[in-house]
Amino acid sequence: MFMRPLAIVIGVAFCAGGSLAQSNSKAAAIDAYLQPYVHSGNFAGDVLVEKNGKVVFEKAYGFADKEHRIRNIAATRFHIASMSMQFTAAAILRLVDAGSISLDEHVGDFVPGIEGADKITIRDLLTERSGLPDINALPDYDDVLQHHQTPASLIAKIDGRPLLFEPGSKFLHEEHSAYNLLALIVEKKTGLPFAAAVDRSIFRPMGLTASGVDDDSMTQATYMAKGYELGGNIRIETGHRNPLVGQDGECLGVYNGSQRSTMGRRVVSRSSTERIVARSGTRHFFEGRLWLVQEPQQTVR
Repeated sequence: MFMRPLAIVIGVAFCAGGSLAQSNSKAAAIDAYLQPYVHSGNFAGDVLVEKNGKVVFEKAYGFADKEHRIRNIAATRFHIASMSMQFTAAAILRLVDAGSISLDEHVGDFVPGIEGADKITIRDLLTERSGLPDINALPDYDDVLQHHQTPASLIAKIDGRPLLFEPGSKFLHEEHSAYNLLALIVEKKTGLPFAAAVDRSIFRPMGLTASGVDDDSMTQATYMAKGYELGGNIRIETGHRNPLVGQDGECLGVYNGSQRSTMGRRVVSRSSTERIVARSGTRHFFEGRLWLVQEPQQTVR
């Protein structure tokens, strides 16, 4: 199983009216809880806890680069694996809100030639009910990770392979190919590379100035954590660096610096997200993919 250092934002509801001493006590308790994981080598990253919009605890642990003994700090950026799927979903829903595409349009309207293109809808891709074969399950997927990829090249990897099931009929598992296809549709509708499209429609409006998409152009970027994986029971080795494709192949990799929480800001309309939830048959998509834009306080235009 692939392991990476993590940046964690924890939402905690404390009792109102707590004193500074109580806040210090809570911070000490959080640190004490994390120490066994840090000392046993099971956690490295940055932990941020906010109360009512104010940071009450933040501390970095472990190394961003073990070989060069570079420690994690609050500004360290991390690959965030499958959590990057929520940004791909948000980029698509921004296009829905703008009237550029419809949830019920078929993917063949944008990317003809895909197996099932006349049946699979944008909604099926978002809710991971497309039936597309999973690129992560291909026998040569490890080799795919060693080379630069684009949304188009990733979709080409599944060209000609049959659907796993009738589109829209069921939810099987995380559909990495579905989100690669969504990334390609974002490119086609915006006329921009996926990294630039997400930056313009999501990161900049939300003020995520230390976040970005890993399109292989950031190899010399500062404050970037390396990935590591377990080697046996106690040894930790340098992990594979997934090129362009996101950290499990689901979408393009996203860096997430330690920044102030943006959970109160909305980049996607409530109506769009509610339509997805209503038709998905599960809250897995909404809660697992779009948590950053849930419970709005203001709308980003």
